[in-house]
Amino acid sequence: LILPEPFNKYETFNFQGLFSGKLEDFVFSAQSMTPGFRGRIVLQLSPSPVKGYTFGGEVDLNRVNYSLLTGMDFIKTGSFTAGFKGSTGDSTSFDITSRIGQLHLFDATLYNIDLQAFLRNNQFSGYASLSNDSIRGQLLVSSVTHADNSNEISFRGLLNTETWNKWAPSLFGQQESGSLRFSGRHKTFSGERITEVNVSDLEYRNERGYINIRDASFLNVVSDEFCVTE
Repeated sequence: LILPEPFNKYETFNFQGLFSGKLEDFVFSAQSMTPGFRGRIVLQLSPSPVKGYTFGGEVDLNRVNYSLLTGMDFIKTGSFTAGFKGSTGDSTSFDITSRIGQLHLFDATLYNIDLQAFLRNNQFSGYASLSNDSIRGQLLVSSVTHADNSNEISFRGLLNTETWNKWAPSLFGQQESGSLRFSGRHKTFSGERITEVNVSDLEYRNERGYINIRDASFLNVVSDEFCVTE
């Protein structure tokens, strides 16, 4: 069974539940007893009336070891719930709506991080948001792969931290806050790569004062013959 790369960090998975049906048409309902991956999982697969398969399911994990999955020590444990569905055949689709109910980060806890993703053949879009008393943010990502195998990824979002020190270590040992908006794109085609990032309304405040940058941009173009950065 081929799993996404992060899940290969678990040596084994321990499930207790019920498998009903055949490999090409089944319902699997189980309780995961795996340390760092505990909770309930339901998965359903059935042949499509036209071609391929349809699938769906639910995940309700009360304890996930995000540090193990991401390889980042400052991201610790948390929860994860999701509902998903999709299909394969002449066309591919996948929709998932999920929430990280709580995430232990540094020495604090973030709550209610909402994640959504939608895949339609060669087009992908995703959305993430969180709103806590000390931090709020949004991120929108989209990607499309064209017939000539060129690919373009675009993103935009915002971040606002009213009290940085509540969820992350202080940068300069003071009470700090900040906010910014950002957008960008990454495009690959015919041996070239273009990366563009724009930041606006960047503000940082501490007890001594504040810094405000209205606009900043970064552009990087790479090809087989040259590289330009500005």
